[in-house]
Amino acid sequence: MEIRREVPIEVSSEAAWAALIDVAAWPTWTPTMSSVAALGSGDLCVGARYAIAQPKLPRLTWVVTELTVGASFVWEARSPGLRTVAEHRVEARGPASCTVTLVLRQTGVLAGLSSLLTGRRTEQMVATEATSLKAHLEAA
Repeated sequence: MEIRREVPIEVSSEAAWAALIDVAAWPTWTPTMSSVAALGSGDLCVGARYAIAQPKLPRLTWVVTELTVGASFVWEARSPGLRTVAEHRVEARGPASCTVTLVLRQTGVLAGLSSLLTGRRTEQMVATEATSLKAHLEAA
């Protein structure tokens, strides 16, 4: 399963990036996150780990696997039979506008079952995160 959402946002790419990497603050602007807790220093870097609770989902530990400062980061969570990878990208469209792209991929022996059972809700959650980020940033 792969879900992709792109959202144009009328703020600088730097402002969007700052909001994305402040992962502990995500629960303040998106209802898809109940809590995000750093399991370490809290600095977003490759290897950083975060415990994330989301409504109606099990608490998972997400590990940052890729980081391009100012542009993108990727993290992943694993559970028995399932690997979930989430990408977060910011691309400038001008001095005060950008596009944020959110991508979620699931692989593993249980990916098909997960897609069947939670795919629609997962799509809605990714869409909500994109629109919530836009609303949060443009209201600031």
